[in-house]
Amino acid sequence: MGFGAAGDSRTIYQINRHGKTRQGRSDPLFDFLNPEVERFVLGMLGEYAERYSDSLAFAGASLRVMSWQNTGFGNFGNIDWGYGDDTIACFERETGIKVPVNNDDPDRHERRFAWLTGGHRDAWMAWRCRKASDFFAKVRDALRHHAPGARLMLACSLPIHEMAEHGIDPGEIARLDGVDFVHLAGYGRRKTEAVDQRARDASLSPASLRMVAPAGAPARMLTTMSYFEASNKVAPPADLGYPANTRHGWISGAVNPAGAHYLERFALRVAECDALALGDGGNGYSLGQPALRTFLREYRSLPAMPFTPRPDACDPVAVWERRDGGRFLFYAVNRERFPVAITVRFAAPVTLTRLATGEPVFRNADEFTVQLAPYELRTFAAEGTACIQKIITTVPETALAHAREMTAWLSRLARDVGQGRAGNGLTDAQRARLREADEEARVALEQGRLWRARTLQEAQELREIYAECGHVPPLLDDNGVLSIPHDAVSGPALLERASGSVISLVESESLEPDWAGQRVVVSRSGVAEFELTVPADGRYRLQMGYVAGGGFSSSRLLVDGAPCGFLETESGAPRGRLAVTEHPVRLSKGAHRVSLAPDDGEKQGVLFLQATPVYEDIVANQWMLAGPFPAVQKNVTGAEASAAMARAMRSRAFAPEVERDFSAVLDDGAGAQLKWRRGQGARDFVDLQVLGGEPASSISYAVTHVIAPAACEVRIAYSVDYFARLWINGEIVEDYYHPAGLPLKRQKTRIVRLRPGANEIMLKVAAGSMGNGFWFSVNNPGDLRYGAMAGESGEYAVE
Repeated sequence: MGFGAAGDSRTIYQINRHGKTRQGRSDPLFDFLNPEVERFVLGMLGEYAERYSDSLAFAGASLRVMSWQNTGFGNFGNIDWGYGDDTIACFERETGIKVPVNNDDPDRHERRFAWLTGGHRDAWMAWRCRKASDFFAKVRDALRHHAPGARLMLACSLPIHEMAEHGIDPGEIARLDGVDFVHLAGYGRRKTEAVDQRARDASLSPASLRMVAPAGAPARMLTTMSYFEASNKVAPPADLGYPANTRHGWISGAVNPAGAHYLERFALRVAECDALALGDGGNGYSLGQPALRTFLREYRSLPAMPFTPRPDACDPVAVWERRDGGRFLFYAVNRERFPVAITVRFAAPVTLTRLATGEPVFRNADEFTVQLAPYELRTFAAEGTACIQKIITTVPETALAHAREMTAWLSRLARDVGQGRAGNGLTDAQRARLREADEEARVALEQGRLWRARTLQEAQELREIYAECGHVPPLLDDNGVLSIPHDAVSGPALLERASGSVISLVESESLEPDWAGQRVVVSRSGVAEFELTVPADGRYRLQMGYVAGGGFSSSRLLVDGAPCGFLETESGAPRGRLAVTEHPVRLSKGAHRVSLAPDDGEKQGVLFLQATPVYEDIVANQWMLAGPFPAVQKNVTGAEASAAMARAMRSRAFAPEVERDFSAVLDDGAGAQLKWRRGQGARDFVDLQVLGGEPASSISYAVTHVIAPAACEVRIAYSVDYFARLWINGEIVEDYYHPAGLPLKRQKTRIVRLRPGANEIMLKVAAGSMGNGFWFSVNNPGDLRYGAMAGESGEYAVE
């Protein structure tokens, strides 16, 4: 940053619940309530407005409100930040609420956090939101001092449910004239299925979309790509045939839905929120795909004014209307992936035209029907006092049957869970969510809201419930043939492992002409058996793609002769269906026998077979932690800092690498003394930032013990934010690991050998630019125990 700190350097930075700040050149988090920080921001943006206000292109300025590279200009880092002496004094002065913590208490920041987020959370959150909004108003005024018409745009990519914790209230910001709140949401497939689905869930939840555009507030929405980067490391010029001295290029791109499905993200926001502004964020695709042109021609024909939703047409087609001077305007947008027809009846005969093209629709008539293609938007205008009396929506019978079958299946699952016949491993919160989803889906279906009845069942939180119950909705993701996981056994490899009286490999087209491109192992008589090999001892869930319908039998599923599931068939044409065992099966390393015993026929078909490890987290309070150990000087950045961190990780042995004496005082290598401390809570992510230290410059250590009754090989899974070395029983098993992108849980897996008794696991972790910590999980066969110290046996596992 380009300004210095007068007086106490801590005062210009936000202070977190642990009494720490985030400084340094790479990712500082400033305290926007500090007068010096405020003067700097207002002066910087005021100078910007002064320099460019005479340009016709100048419309204002934008501030980013996001977790990555968050400067803190107008927001708190999250609920863990904002506990400095000056901030608390300001809160007390403005609210009259006294925080009962002494200012000289060395643990005052943690005590303030506990008190404020306990019984006074609402007042604390509301005050933080007011302060952020007040700051944005000051920024707007600074811009308008030099450019009277300037606007401040807030580009916010925070998850909707986390906004308030950062001090962001879209409703309060909407009341600020000249301040435009723009919500950013991601699209594309880049990470894991679970992470990608959660990103998509933000677009599928009407309640979430409405949260960023409260009643009466304009909705401005921008979707941003989860992009892949093709840098010099990915595509070196020499590998592409260019001369060795060619300067490398750089490009990024995202996985977009095919064809008309590209329009879904825009159609949903217009349908739900009457979006006043739409955007598509990313590199290289600012003009969009060809399919967008027709949609935008209709969208841009609408006046930039609020419309009113029709209560009789909101799902799957949403109709919004507005009286604009002497004209009556309305538009219809289809949320669904299939065509939907609407019939619009007027109170009296009207003359209707297409708003975007001026083409006449009809003259002097009181009713018309239009079929909207998937995600299509159409805009209309009528002169005079035209008024819609009623709208009737007609969906294809196949789509209605689809929604009914999905909703009936969800109700059966909710009933079975409620009666204890399924889902014994669900948490109370998951049980409650399943009941809510069942009720919402049934009500939506009764009201004709097919899109909501269908899409709410796709949410990731429900997918996790399905997996825990071992039941997968038969029509979930029913957009084509059942996909085969990349590491599953299928096709000829599955046939080699099959045995039975009549076994063959057939093309799917021979079973159903519309089912093309897959190969099925078919057993035409008796029990079919398959050999399944697992690489390590552990607990596994079996996943199987099998054939249902078309005369194929229901089957009992057995593993090594023990029952573990049931595969239901169905009526209609044959198709691939997914089955997941509800309860994990304990399997030893080596080969096992999976059997299918036909229940109501002879014929059985299998597309693939897969054993998925079931992991158990070693949670925070099962680790001993030490740090931070400074590794990179604060004035070192960029490639030089990365190189220095790599050297420190591989070559510099701090005190914990020499000896693990948890009662010892440790020298941090820079003159400070540290002590080992136990991690707190039962979270799966072990947060090392609680130890202090600067992001991207410090190293910490974590130690735990896995107690095994006998020697065994097990699979572990881990990921780290952001660099790590891993030792097991003093031997390096991971020399230098980083996730190469956003860190996600269980990105790396490996099989390790454990000895009888206590096995020491030690991680050396270097912080990243956004966080500092790790996840660590074990595919526990069922007899492993964990303890932070060798003599423990997991008694700290529950918070």
